[in-house]
Amino acid sequence: MELPALVEDTVRTHLDELDRAVPGLVEGLYLTGSAAMGDFRTGRGPTRWAPSGAARSDIDFVALVAAAPDDAAVEALAGVHRGHAAVRGRPPVDGLYLTRHDLAGDPLAATGLVQAHGGRVDRGGTGDPVRWQEVAQLAVAVRGPDRAELDVRTDRARLDEWLRANLDGYWRRWHAGCSRWLSPAGALSLTHWLPVWGVLGVARIHHTLHTGLICSKSDAARYALETFDRRWHRVLDECLRLRTAAPGRPRYASPVARRRDALAFVAAVIAAGAAGPGRASRPARRG
Repeated sequence: MELPALVEDTVRTHLDELDRAVPGLVEGLYLTGSAAMGDFRTGRGPTRWAPSGAARSDIDFVALVAAAPDDAAVEALAGVHRGHAAVRGRPPVDGLYLTRHDLAGDPLAATGLVQAHGGRVDRGGTGDPVRWQEVAQLAVAVRGPDRAELDVRTDRARLDEWLRANLDGYWRRWHAGCSRWLSPAGALSLTHWLPVWGVLGVARIHHTLHTGLICSKSDAARYALETFDRRWHRVLDECLRLRTAAPGRPRYASPVARRRDALAFVAAVIAAGAAGPGRASRPARRG
């Protein structure tokens, strides 16, 4: 697929910097996330102030290495990622450095991986079934063989189990935090961007539980509009408008009303995640 020019230029520059810092380390580089799904958002204009993942995108990657980087290599990688983060206008470049053995094995057994996030590098990275599914399904090769030639372990049952645990863990805590008015999360839930993160985040999970496939945030909104009761269409339309920076009037005059509907939608999807294996029920009309 053709990558956006900003993604292409950023990744090529970053890869050149990695090669100079640690020659021969990176045997393959694969883009995942929004850049690989045709949903990369630059965050120009007012959206540049949005949190990552709401209306602007990171560049997510998986880098294949022959062996786990030693301490000297990790230090050199940290220097590259710090330097990258210090350049204004560059989108964040975040991901994992792992081996073919890691990809072919149980993702939940992949621990202590070298990871880069927000310009920092450490050995705290872990695998998960979603990341492995992304590599198998849609990763874009910048260096190395096509994803179809990689041996990537995927397991629908493990994927569903992990997603349900994510709904019941991370997203239930997220909802509880945003529901408290007198808290930082409660205050942020009145902004444009936190509802987008929550509504489209859980919509993506619902899509994957139904289909076994990973989708972008924008596609998750479109899926939800086709799948869920009309009671939720207003908040879904608004989150899609904000995510894509589309022109048009806001669907809400009040951030309080938007927050109410966003939290109600997230709660409904969390509840729907308790449905039977391999499927998730649809959030229904209330009242």
